[in-house]
Formats: sequence, C-alpha cells, structure tokens
Amino acid sequence: MSLPAFGGESITCEVIGSITFRDYPASELNRKGDPMKNVYLTLAIAGAAVPVLFFIQFFAANGLALPTFLSALFVNGAAGGFAADLLISSLVFWIYMFARKEGPKPWLFVLLNLTIGLSCALP
Repeated sequence: MSLPAFGGESITCEVIGSITFRDYPASELNRKGDPMKNVYLTLAIAGAAVPVLFFIQFFAANGLALPTFLSALFVNGAAGGFAADLLISSLVFWIYMFARKEGPKPWLFVLLNLTIGLSCALP
C-alpha cells in the first residue's frame, strides 16, 4: 500500500476498508466552536503541568545543576530510551513547524518545547 496524498483522495486497506483523507484549512480548524480546540487546550495544560511537577521534584532534590539533570536523563536503558525518543520527536516537530507554509510562527512552540516539554508544545 502506498501513502495517500491528502486532499479528498481515498485509499483502500485490506484491514480497515476505505479511508478518505481531507485537508483542513487553518481558517476551518481555528473557527469558533471547534470541539477539538478545547481538547487541544486541555492536553496542552496537562502537557505543561505534568512535566513541570516532575521537574520541580527533581530540581528541589538536586538543585539547578544542568549536568546532573542531563546525566539523570540517561541513568539507565529505560530512561535513556525515553529521552532519546523525546529528543528525536522534538527534532521532527521543529522541522515540521519550520517547514509549514501556513499557521502560527514556530518560535513560540520551540520555546515551549525547550522550557516545558513536547507534550505542551504539540497540542
């Protein structure tokens, strides 16, 4: 199966049947009353609050030493795997944000990603 081109084209998949992809212009996504707007806002707030709680606990116990924080990211294989995945995901997000022709300026979202986390910047 090949990847679909967006814009109303359909593909058929043996497992789930026919799927139609639709482009949503920025004006339609941002209109007042869009139910997803509230979902994204809620997820952005949760994406800010949860990581900040962990960061507060870490920095309260270890101080603001950045080298200690960076070494803790890769303290074992599990933590290192999550940290590497997050770093790669952040890079992909930045590339996507800067490659977009429409939509908001990417710098605010990169700043959110760097200061709070990807889970806040994405929604």
